Amino acid sequence: MYRFLFLIGLALASLDVFACSCIERSAEEYFKDAHKVLHGKIMKLEIVFDDKKRSYQKVTFDNNSMLKGSFSKTIYSALDGDACHGMSFLLGKEYVAFTDESNWITGFCGGTQVIWPNMEFSQDFLNTIKKQSPNK
Repeated sequence: MYRFLFLIGLALASLDVFACSCIERSAEEYFKDAHKVLHGKIMKLEIVFDDKKRSYQKVTFDNNSMLKGSFSKTIYSALDGDACHGMSFLLGKEYVAFTDESNWITGFCGGTQVIWPNMEFSQDFLNTIKKQSPNK
């Protein structure tokens, strides 16, 4: 019995190894730390591979607005299961995406998120980001 409980405890403790934990940050901090900030709907999703056969997601926006940085419609996201270095996107959904200088999203912890039209917290987040934008 104790061996069984020990194995369950060990399995549960090891789940943290695969989890991504984020420090909660404000919308202003995400904006400040990003090289580029895009806002728009996802128009195209592609799974592409690098020269080492690692897959990643190529995401094309309608680019409703470029809130920070030079114009870009395409960003990239790692396809890691724990979302620390990337995330999955949904076709047709509206997002705010924060990227580095190479157009890679800064992971789930980097602030990129779907903007839900009927969720007040989501709209507040978008409005806060828009207020930070020099591209008004």
